[in-house]
Amino acid sequence: MLESLSILANNLSLFSNEQAEEILSLNVSFPQMMREWRDLSKVKWGSEHLWATFEQTKRLLEDLVKTDEGIKRKLVGLVRREKELKTELEEIESDMRQLKVERGEVSKQTKKVCALAEEQACIIEAREAEVDGANKKLEGLKSKWDAMRLRLLA
Repeated sequence: MLESLSILANNLSLFSNEQAEEILSLNVSFPQMMREWRDLSKVKWGSEHLWATFEQTKRLLEDLVKTDEGIKRKLVGLVRREKELKTELEEIESDMRQLKVERGEVSKQTKKVCALAEEQACIIEAREAEVDGANKKLEGLKSKWDAMRLRLLA
């Protein structure tokens, strides 16, 4: 384009005065306009790139915020569940302690009943021996009585 303007500027006689003035003005201002155009294009491209990068960063940030909120919701749910499970565990442990106490009481009662049963078994054995002895004496007395009766009646 600069070459074309140079050629036109060298042949101004071919143009009207107005056209010649425009060509000379353009020949002088064109290089500056080109530099400005390049600079503005660079700024525009840089801004577009910056804007695109900003949009990507914004989307990434929004995604991260959503992810963070999702994680936070899950954590809140897990903390709630942990509290529920701790409460349930405390109830289970309380029940276990109560059952251990009850088992200890039952064990004591079992030992007492067992000792009582052994004592009663010994008493019963002694009574059975006493009853057997009494039965034998009764049988002996009965035999003597029968024999005496037979002698007295005979």
